[in-house]
Amino acid sequence: MTTSHQKGKALEMAVYALESAILRQLPGYNENTFHIAGNKIISIGGVHHEIDIWVNVDRGSGYSANFIFECKNRAVKVNKNDIVVFGEKIRATQAQIGFLVARSFTRDAEAQASTEPRIQLLRVRELPVDEVPVPIQRFHGIAEVEGSRQSECRVICGSEQGSLTGVDLGTAHFTIDGEEQDLGAYLKDWINEEISKRQKTFRSESVAEGVYPLAFDASRVFSDREVAVNHDHVAQMALSGKLEMRVVHGTIVSRFDVATRGRIFQCLVQFPNGASVTMHQWAVLPK
Repeated sequence: MTTSHQKGKALEMAVYALESAILRQLPGYNENTFHIAGNKIISIGGVHHEIDIWVNVDRGSGYSANFIFECKNRAVKVNKNDIVVFGEKIRATQAQIGFLVARSFTRDAEAQASTEPRIQLLRVRELPVDEVPVPIQRFHGIAEVEGSRQSECRVICGSEQGSLTGVDLGTAHFTIDGEEQDLGAYLKDWINEEISKRQKTFRSESVAEGVYPLAFDASRVFSDREVAVNHDHVAQMALSGKLEMRVVHGTIVSRFDVATRGRIFQCLVQFPNGASVTMHQWAVLPK
């Protein structure tokens, strides 16, 4: 976060995520009882108002309530004029409560807010890295490197051993207990199952960023006449293969503590060439 705009957006995103988490955990609330929106523009009497975060709650009783949030992530203290402008937004939106989230407030701002019963001031601080839980500091993404997967399946038919590499998986006659199956789909499911097992034992949280080879192998033994490929009864299949996994460490893009509301952490995982970009969020609410 290098510009004031980026800093402001980071706090808005964090508060949006935090308030969403608060609403979801409230008894009797679900996605159908509230609506939350960011950067909402409303026009009252030809005057446009930009609302950082707008929340509408409607539990079906015939009454609905609006709440708004203003986020100011800046070193300069919020002043009296900021409070006056925010009070106008509250009246324009007919909000029950307006929350102004900022690092600090001048004495005049606090005095002005005290004259507005629908304004609540919330102090926010950016948490130092040592206050970020270790699991979040170690958060990362893993993904299979495209085109790196290789596999081979060998079969034993009676006493003879061969390979399925020369078999056309699309046309091969493959049966299990006399029922015809898709050999290609069977092998794909088996390979995916073994890769999943191998990935679960890969201690990716303890390695540096980079590409790592993973090997896998497995075998299946079949009873007499249970499995056949092209009418040859298969006694055993042995699967082996390898692939590469890319590990990308996450970047903590925000770590805020909002007074009385909770803590919110946001981590970005971005793979090379923009192949995948994912924002992960953790909310820690007051007990």
